[in-house]
Amino acid sequence: MAIFIIGNGFDLSHNLHTTYRHFFNHIIEESITDRRKHSDLVRFPYSIETTDEFLASVKSNSTGIRFENTFFGCIAKDIVGRNWCDIEALYFEKLKSIDNEDDKWYGQFDNITELNNDFRALKDKLESYLIQVTKPSVHTPVYNELFTGFQKRNNDLILNFNYTETFGAYDNNAEVINIHGELRSKLNPIIFGYSAFEDDISELRKQDIEYDSFIKENMYLISDNETRLRNYLSQLNQRDFVIILGHSCGKSDSQILGTIFNHKFVEKIIIFYYNQETFLKQTSNIRNIFSSAADRIKILNYKRSLHLPQPGVSPDYNVALQEFQSSLEGGTLY
Repeated sequence: MAIFIIGNGFDLSHNLHTTYRHFFNHIIEESITDRRKHSDLVRFPYSIETTDEFLASVKSNSTGIRFENTFFGCIAKDIVGRNWCDIEALYFEKLKSIDNEDDKWYGQFDNITELNNDFRALKDKLESYLIQVTKPSVHTPVYNELFTGFQKRNNDLILNFNYTETFGAYDNNAEVINIHGELRSKLNPIIFGYSAFEDDISELRKQDIEYDSFIKENMYLISDNETRLRNYLSQLNQRDFVIILGHSCGKSDSQILGTIFNHKFVEKIIIFYYNQETFLKQTSNIRNIFSSAADRIKILNYKRSLHLPQPGVSPDYNVALQEFQSSLEGGTLY
């Protein structure tokens, strides 16, 4: 049995522009074309003609830029400072800083309703953007090899953390759980928020239930996805392994991942990495999720792992993948 964990890197390897930075650039580029398009988020002078010029103006604190959505302004400043942004983590950071008198930098919110209204507006625009950029699913031959290689197996699970259904192009007998929802779905709406531990949120919740609005553990109750996952895990009764395809395993999803990684029958965690640097970051994130430091032996080492398939992969990769699958099935990989 195998659990496939699919994250945004999987979509990126199919040439889909689905990162938060892609989304941010899209908002600015559309605003440059039509200043009214996203005037509910930001307004800026006609003299700004590129995203780089916009970010340079943000960096210089130009008075010509006015953020109508304060949280979008926080995203812009975060990108200027680090060249990237985790919107969900930034949301929780701002949530915890509400009413903090020592927290006076740009983007402090006076109340949770103000923050949630801004965040909700971004969520709606993100869904619209993803609907726009998601292409009809197209087979990538090497992924087809990967999925069909496990086709004879029974009771495999695909746990999809993406809002897209890129994996749907591949014929696989596994059960599929779209844990973060689906685009255009009322029965399984997209979950956009933060995975907070109970100690982080319990006191805040007592002040105002609005603090729970975008906490993933609360939003999981909208659908039966978490219940289906727990039912699947409760039926595991033999050696199992986890295959990670493009998921960073960061804190934003740590609670749901913890139920998998810490399961007694999960013997090995296999990362299909982008490069060595990302492999090490993923392993660090996974080790933070483990209940015991001794569980680090569950992670298959870098030397025995394979990189995440990318467009234009060489034929040699297919050979390596077939050997990898044979070793995995035969129990000789680790």
